[in-house]
Amino acid sequence: MLLALFTQLVSVKSVNHVVLQDFIMIKSSQKELFLERKKTFVLRSNYDLDNKILNMQEGSCIVIEGGSIRNGIIRLASNCILVDKRESKKECSNLELRVVGRNVRLENIAISNNHGVPILSNADCSNLLISGCSITSSANNAVKLVADNLNGVVKNVQILNCTICYKRMGVEIQNHGNKSFKFNGINISGCTFNMLPSPQYGFAISLSGFGRNAVVENNLIKGGVIGVELVDFSDVSILSNHIQDVSSKVIAASTHDKISKVEVRGNNINCVQAKIQMLKAKSVSFTNNEMRIGFIELGGCSRSTISNNVINSFGRYSVVIDGSGAEARYNTVADNIVMQNGDNWAVFRCYGNQSRNNKFLRNKVQRANTKGTLFDQLKGAAKNRLE
Repeated sequence: MLLALFTQLVSVKSVNHVVLQDFIMIKSSQKELFLERKKTFVLRSNYDLDNKILNMQEGSCIVIEGGSIRNGIIRLASNCILVDKRESKKECSNLELRVVGRNVRLENIAISNNHGVPILSNADCSNLLISGCSITSSANNAVKLVADNLNGVVKNVQILNCTICYKRMGVEIQNHGNKSFKFNGINISGCTFNMLPSPQYGFAISLSGFGRNAVVENNLIKGGVIGVELVDFSDVSILSNHIQDVSSKVIAASTHDKISKVEVRGNNINCVQAKIQMLKAKSVSFTNNEMRIGFIELGGCSRSTISNNVINSFGRYSVVIDGSGAEARYNTVADNIVMQNGDNWAVFRCYGNQSRNNKFLRNKVQRANTKGTLFDQLKGAAKNRLE
């Protein structure tokens, strides 16, 4: 049986366009379908891939004007575009978009996958744009970009103004088992992250593995276990986000070596059960944030600052500098408004024998429970001071 797939639209070098009713005819028994290079195809009605792979070859484009594509995989080579022109887009269900080349654009697409990852790449997907999309994974990650085995560097990935619903992770940028930088330039901005019920995971954004130059800005993150995870990722700006109802860690940073230059500024955080945890980081700054959180932990961090924030804490302390496992020196906590609401042990605590030369300056502190202390040093911490 022969199936008609897309109406082909060919543009010419004039103001007008020539529209050809040129159908691609395929046999239903074929496992892979191919669109011609550098051609644009318009979809006007529903199409079921029936678990086949549709290969968009270099420079091809699909414009959705009606219907949707379901039940299969679309593989996008370099310079491919997939766009839905409608304001009220129709969901492409049980579909995987597999990006295998550079300069790919995914715009205004509604996509869901009940078993796997709706948008996936294990290739050099430099200059990838995902914009205005609705992405839902009820079983796994919504977006996953992997650079574990790449020789080059993935540059300039933009995920903008999307609504992302996820079971495991919303966006995962992964470079595991490789100590060279494989990502340079990640921008996740203007997105809404909604976690579906999950007993184990629930990370909105994970930048995991050696990479640099990431911006996470003006997003709304609702629910989940972790808001933003950083593992071995440096030069990160977390700016003007609204984060609410995260249960464990609002920001979780850890490293096998040293994370450096993380800026957390202008965020509104309402996660009274969760903490912010920065481990083995250098030159971290928290400024002008409004936070309702458990507490902030700087573990093995040096030359970092927490300044000009409103910190409404619900843990047994507000800020902990922990030098029990790694050097934690020359950190400054200054000019904050701190409201301690929990069962207070200490508002400011330095801990461990490598916690040295940290300063707590000009902070305005209010305590609901005055049984604890304003400042203490434990387990060998010394030469830290409160003014």
